[in-house]
Amino acid sequence: MIDIQKGMVFYLATDGFQDQIGGTKQKRFGKTRFIKVLKELHHLELNNQKQKLIEIFSEFCGENDIQDDFTIVGFKL
Repeated sequence: MIDIQKGMVFYLATDGFQDQIGGTKQKRFGKTRFIKVLKELHHLELNNQKQKLIEIFSEFCGENDIQDDFTIVGFKL
């Protein structure tokens, strides 16, 4: 059970963002970092979150090919 309260944000995401290779160490973005980013952005309006996520993904990829598509669905109560 989840105690849902007004203002909570929920995300559904495929693994494409987390599995992307990049950064200075050429490793996966990873689940832990992905969750951290969502926690840092959750207070922004959803359109701003979208833009920031795209920027973070692009910066992380750098010159690497995109490994997979990704979908992130967010909604706020």
